[in-house]
Amino acid sequence: MTSTTSNSGAGERRDVITFAINGERYDVKAGEYDVTTSLNSFIRKQASLKGTKLACGQGGCGACAVNLSRLEDGNIVYLSVNSCLRPLGLMDGWSVTTTEGLGDSKRGFHPIQERIAQFNGSQCGFCTPGMVMNLYSALKEKPERSMQELEARMDGNICRCTGFRPILDAIKSFAVDSNTQNLVNKDLPFSHGPYNAHNDPKFPDFLHTVSRTRQIQFTDPHSRTWTRPSTLQEALQLSASSNSSSTKLVFANTSVGYYPEEQKTVKNYIDISNLEELKQHSTDPEKGITVGAGVTITAFIAYLRATEAKNGNNVSKVKHLNALANHAYRVAGTHVRNIASIGGNLIIAKQKGFVSDLATILLGAKATVTYVKNGANNLEYSEQSLEEFLRAPQLENNQILFSITIPWTNDNTYFATYKAAPRPQQAVASINSAFWFDVDRNNGIVQDVVLSFGGVMTEDAPGSHAIRAKRAEDAIKGQNIREKKTIEAAMEALKQDFSSNSGERDQAGGEVKYRERLVSGFLYKNFISVLGAINPNGGDVKIDSRVVSATIDPAVRTEVSHGVQRFKDVEEAKDEKQMGTVGKAIPHLSAKIQAAGEAVYTDDIGELEDTLYVAIVMAREPTKILTAIDKSGALLIPGILGVLDVRDVRGKNNALNSTEVEIFVPIGQEVKYDGQPAALVVAKNEKLARRGADAVKLTYTANNRNAAVVRTIDEALKEGGQRISPVRTESKIGDVDKEDAAELGPGDRRATGTVYIGTQHHFYLEPQTAYVVPDESLCYSVYSPNQWPDAASATVAEFLGVDYNQVRSIQRRSGGAFGGKVTPTNIVACCAALAAQKYKLPARCALDRYEDFKISGGREETKANYNVKFDAQGKIKSLRVDGWLNAGFTEDMSVITNQEFMHGITQSYYIPNVKAESTLVKTDLANRTTMRGPGNTQASFTIEHVMEHIAHELNLPAYEIRERNLLSETNRIGREGKRIESFTLPEVWNKCKETSDVERRRSEVELFNRDNRWKKRAIEMTSCNFNVMVFPRQALINIYSDGSIVVSHGGSEFGQGLHTKVAQAVEYELSRAGAQIGLDKIKFGDTRSDVIPNALFTGGSTGSEGTVEAARRAAEQLVSRLSPVYANLVAKALKDKAAEAVSSVVPAAGAAASTSEAKKEIPNTPPQPNQNADSPTWKELCFAAKMSNVNLSAVGTWEGQDANSLTYNIFGAAASEVEVDILTGETTIRRVDIVQDCGRSINPAIDIGQVEGAFLQGCGHWIREHVEYGLNGEHKSANVFKYHPPCGKDVPHTWNVELISRDYDKGIFGSKASGEPPLILATSVALAVRSAVSSARRDAGLNEFFILEAPITPEIIQQACGTKDSELRL
Repeated sequence: MTSTTSNSGAGERRDVITFAINGERYDVKAGEYDVTTSLNSFIRKQASLKGTKLACGQGGCGACAVNLSRLEDGNIVYLSVNSCLRPLGLMDGWSVTTTEGLGDSKRGFHPIQERIAQFNGSQCGFCTPGMVMNLYSALKEKPERSMQELEARMDGNICRCTGFRPILDAIKSFAVDSNTQNLVNKDLPFSHGPYNAHNDPKFPDFLHTVSRTRQIQFTDPHSRTWTRPSTLQEALQLSASSNSSSTKLVFANTSVGYYPEEQKTVKNYIDISNLEELKQHSTDPEKGITVGAGVTITAFIAYLRATEAKNGNNVSKVKHLNALANHAYRVAGTHVRNIASIGGNLIIAKQKGFVSDLATILLGAKATVTYVKNGANNLEYSEQSLEEFLRAPQLENNQILFSITIPWTNDNTYFATYKAAPRPQQAVASINSAFWFDVDRNNGIVQDVVLSFGGVMTEDAPGSHAIRAKRAEDAIKGQNIREKKTIEAAMEALKQDFSSNSGERDQAGGEVKYRERLVSGFLYKNFISVLGAINPNGGDVKIDSRVVSATIDPAVRTEVSHGVQRFKDVEEAKDEKQMGTVGKAIPHLSAKIQAAGEAVYTDDIGELEDTLYVAIVMAREPTKILTAIDKSGALLIPGILGVLDVRDVRGKNNALNSTEVEIFVPIGQEVKYDGQPAALVVAKNEKLARRGADAVKLTYTANNRNAAVVRTIDEALKEGGQRISPVRTESKIGDVDKEDAAELGPGDRRATGTVYIGTQHHFYLEPQTAYVVPDESLCYSVYSPNQWPDAASATVAEFLGVDYNQVRSIQRRSGGAFGGKVTPTNIVACCAALAAQKYKLPARCALDRYEDFKISGGREETKANYNVKFDAQGKIKSLRVDGWLNAGFTEDMSVITNQEFMHGITQSYYIPNVKAESTLVKTDLANRTTMRGPGNTQASFTIEHVMEHIAHELNLPAYEIRERNLLSETNRIGREGKRIESFTLPEVWNKCKETSDVERRRSEVELFNRDNRWKKRAIEMTSCNFNVMVFPRQALINIYSDGSIVVSHGGSEFGQGLHTKVAQAVEYELSRAGAQIGLDKIKFGDTRSDVIPNALFTGGSTGSEGTVEAARRAAEQLVSRLSPVYANLVAKALKDKAAEAVSSVVPAAGAAASTSEAKKEIPNTPPQPNQNADSPTWKELCFAAKMSNVNLSAVGTWEGQDANSLTYNIFGAAASEVEVDILTGETTIRRVDIVQDCGRSINPAIDIGQVEGAFLQGCGHWIREHVEYGLNGEHKSANVFKYHPPCGKDVPHTWNVELISRDYDKGIFGSKASGEPPLILATSVALAVRSAVSSARRDAGLNEFFILEAPITPEIIQQACGTKDSELRL
C-alpha cells in the first residue's frame, strides 16, 4: 500500500483511507478499488490473511467476524463486525484485528484460541476464527461478563459441525461466574474468571491522530463515487444534488446482506457514518427519550437500559424500556447490531418493505421521528409520527432522517412486544407486534391503546410497513378491559384490520392463516399480561391459571445451557489393554491452527501470478429451451477475457460419466434446474467476473411439452412417464403376502397413513470452490474441497478430454461436507478447469452462498405410504411401505439414499414380515445427493409414525408400543432377515431410560400439560439401528531419517477427526518397533489422486475407521522392518556398555573374557519402548534404518469387500423433552439425553463431538430448515435469511451424552462409527413436538390421528394445534 497524503483535518479532501490490520498500517488509495470492495476481500486478498473466512457474504453466519477498534472521546471502543458487509470506504481510522493478530503456532496461541481447541470446539474449523473474534471483542469491550451474557453473545455465529455445545462451554469458561459444574470439559488445566488482556494487541499509535471528521472522496474504476462529508449540512447538500435513484446514504451498509441487488444500481455513496449530529441521545422531562438516527442498535439497547436504571426511583415513566431493549436484542446478530443504525433500519422498512422489528416496536411505543433538510439560512427540522413517516412517500433528496423520540410511559401504562420467527436468534420475524395500553387501575377503562403489527403486509415490497390495527384500537379504547366483550370485540375488529392489510403473501414466512393466528394470539397474550398486572376484580373476566403461561416468551432464556459428557478414556480403564494414545480423548490435532487461522482451505491457497477468476452464468428458467447466449455486454467490459459455454468443452459435458448429469445447458436443450450453468465469464478479478456474468443475457423459449415445472413428488407422480425413474429398491423380510392374506385374528387391526419429509440443505460453512493450475504436458492440478478426489480428477479429465493421469485432484481439508461435496463439487471444478485449459493460466471459481444453495441440491424429499398390521398388544405382524424420493433432475447419489431408506425402514424394531419398495422420481430441481444419514433419517421418521399410529388406534402410550416392538436377544433380526452381531440395543435403551429419568419426568410433563393450555411439553424416547460398511481404503506412510513422519491416504478430512484418529493409530503401531514416538512427529500430506489413486469417497461414517486400519497396516510393515534395526541398536548399546564396564574394573589382559561373558546377557528381543536410558530414541532408530538402506515407505490397504468386508450395526437411544408455544408454534428443546454405542472409541472426544453435531443437525432438519421453491422452480430459500440451520439458542438447555464402551471384537481397534447415527436420534425431538401438539389438540377437542409434515416449522405446529378463534377469549 502507498501513502499519498498525511493526516488531515476536516476541511481537506483526500482519497486515501488509513487503517490498521493487526497493527500494520495501510494507506489505501481507495479509487483503485471497486467501491463495493469489502473489508473481508481486502483482508484476504490484499493483506493475505486467510483466517477470516467468507462463508455466506450476507452477514448471517459470523465466519467472517473481525474486531474493529477506534479512538472515540479518548476511549478505545471495540466492536465485532461482519467483514463481508463492511465496505472499504468505511474503514478510515479503524484498527482491525483478525485471529492471526491474536496468536499462532510460532508466537504462541491466544488463550481464546487455545480454550476453544481444548474444549473440542473446532471440527471442520471454518467457523472457528469467527467464533474466536466474537468472544475476543466481547471480552475487550467488557472483560467481566457472566455466562449468560457470553452465551447470548454468540447469536451472530453459526456452527454446522459441533452442535455448538463445546463452543458455548469454551466461551463460558471465561465468565466471572463459571465453575466446573457448568462446563462439560471440566478437567482441563485452565483458570476460570475474568479475562486477562495483558498480552492482547495494542491499539496502533498512528491512529490516535486520524480525525473521524476528515472528508474522503474518491471515484472507483467504474465511475462510482464515495464521499464522506464532515458535517450534516454538507451531507444534505451532496444528497440534494444527487440522483435519488442511484444515490445511497451509507451508515453501516448491512442492508446489502439482505438486499444484495442494490449494489448493482447505486452510483453514488454518501458516507454519513461519522456525522456526530446523528449519534446524539438525550432525555427530556416532558417529551421522553431522543436518540439520533445514527445511533447503533447496540448503543440504543445500552442507552435504554442505562436510562431505565437511572430512573429507578421513577419507574412509571420507563415501563417500556426493558421490553424495547429485550426486543431490540433480537434484531439480527451481535455483529450487525454493533454497527447498524436505528435510522437505517427504519429507512429499509420504509423503502423496501423490510419486516423491521424496530419499526414495529417503536410504532407501538408512540415514537415520533424528526428529519432534517437544508433551509435558506440554516437547517430545518420537521417532526411527524412514526406511523406517518412509514406511510408517507420516500424522503426527498434533500432530507435525512435525524432522530427518533420515544415518549415516557405513565403509571397506568402497560407495554409489551412480541415476535414469532423461524428460529430464536438471527431471524426476520414472521409477525412482530407491540402494544401500549393505558388502563385506569380503578375502573379498568382503557384510556389509550396502540396495537402495532409488522409482517402483516406483503414482505419485501415497497410500500409495505408496520401498521396500527385501528379498528381493533377503536374497539378497545374507552372499554373496560375486565369485561369479556372487550376482547371479543377487539378480536373481531382485528380480523378486519388484518384482511384489509395482508395483501398477497408469499409462503416464505408462513401462510396467511398462520399469520392471522399470530396476530390474534399476540393480542390475546397481551390481554392476559395486562389483566395479570392489574387487579382483575370488577368485571366478568376470570383468568384461568392454565392460560397464564401464554405470556412467557419462548425466546427468552435466562438459564445457561449445561450438561454432562460420559465416556471411558483409556487412562480411566486401567484394566483394559493400553494402546498408546488410541482410546484417549485428545482434541482435534488441527484445532489450534484452525482457531488461529493458519489452517489452509481451498479458497485460502495462495494464488499464482495471472490467476483468472470464473463466474458462472446461471440459467434461471427450468424446463425452458435455452436458445441463445448474448455475450456482447460482458465482452465490452475491460478486464474480461472471454465468455465460455458448452461449445468450448473438448470432452464430455457431464459429471461422473453420466450422460444425464449435464454440467452446462446445451443451446437448444431444456434447462434442468434453476441455477444450472449456461456459461462462464473469465476475468482478471472476481468482481469483474461477477459483473460480466450479470451482463450476459440468456434467451429462452417454451418447451414442446408445454408442461408446468415439476417440483414435488406428487407433481412428478401426476405427470408420470419419464418422471418415474427405473431405479427402484425393494427390501423384504419374511412373507408379507402370506401374513396379509390370513384373516385378522382376535384383536388384530390395520392402519394406513402417509408420511411426508421435506428436503434439507447441507449448509457446510465453506462454499463450493476450486482452483485449477495448468502444468506441463497438458496436466492440471485441481484443488477442490471434495469428499471424492478420485472422482473429481476423473470427471475433470473426461470434461477436458484428457487422460486421468493428466489431472491431479488435491484436497487438504474441507470446511464441512455432510455428503454435499461428493459430486456437486465437480461442477465447480470443471468450470475452473475449462478456463485454465482455454487460457493456459491458473483459474479460480468460488460460489457465493446463493449460488451454492442452487447447485448443491440437498437431502431427498420423501413420501411414504404405509400399511401396518398389528395385534391387540401393538406388536407388528406385517408392514408394507411404498416410498418415493425426489432425486431432482437425475438420480445421481440418490440411488444410495433410496437403498438405505428401504433397508433401514425397520430401524430398531422386530417386524417379522416386511415388504418395502421405494422409487426415485425426477423433478425440475437441482439433483439431490447424499446427506448425513441418507435414507435412514427418512426411515426413522416413517417407522416412528407407524408406532404413533398403532398407539393411537389402541389408545396406549407410544413409548409402550415402541418397547413392545424393539429388537431383543431372541429377535435380533436386521437387514434382509440376517442376525445382528454386536447387539447392544437393550443396554443402550435401558441406560438411556435410567440416566434420563424418563419415567418420572413423563409424570411431570403430564402435570404441566394439565395445568397449561398454551404451553405444552412432551418427552419422547427413540432409538436408532444404523448399518455400516467399512469401505476399502489405502494409506502411505513415509518416515524420514530425523524421525518425522508423513501419512498420505485416500480419505478426506472435513472435520470428523480422520487425521487425528489416524495419527493415534500410527503412533501406537510404530511404537511397537521399540522406540516411543509422539503425535507431534506425525504430519499429513494432502489427499491426492496421483498419490493414492482409485480411492472411494469418504462417507458413510466409516472413512476414519477404514483409513485408520489402512494406515495401521502400513505401519505394521514398517515395524517389521524397523524391529531388527532396533534390536541391533539395543544389542550394540548393551555391548558397548558391557565393554565400558569391563574396561573400568578389569585389567586389560582380562578384557576379552569379560566382554565375552557380557555378550551372553544381551536379550534376544528388544525391550519395550524407552524401557531404560540405554534404549535408542525414535530419531536414532530412523537414522540407523536409513543408514542400513531400510525402506521407510509402506503402503497399507484395507480391502473391506467380499470375504474381508466389515459390516456392523450401531445402536443409540435418545430421550428428548421439548416445550411448544401453541399460539406461535415455536419450539424450545429443554433437555436431551443420548446414549450411543461407539464400541471402544479410538478417540472419545472426537466421537462425542460427532454425536452432538449430528444430533443438532438432525434437529435442524426436523424443526427448522424449511426449503421453498416457487411455481417456476425458483429457489426461494437460497440465502441465510430464508434458510435457518440451528443457532446457539437451539442447543438443549440440558444436554447429557454418554458413550458406552464395549470392545467390538471385529471392529478396527474395537471401535464403531459415530458420524451419522446420532442424527437419526433427533427424530425423538420431532416426535416430542408431535406429542406436545397432540396434547394441545386434545384440549381443542381434536382426537383423530394426525401426521406432521417435516420440517415441523412453527407454522405447521401452530396450525396443527387446531386452536379455534373462540378459545382466544377470557
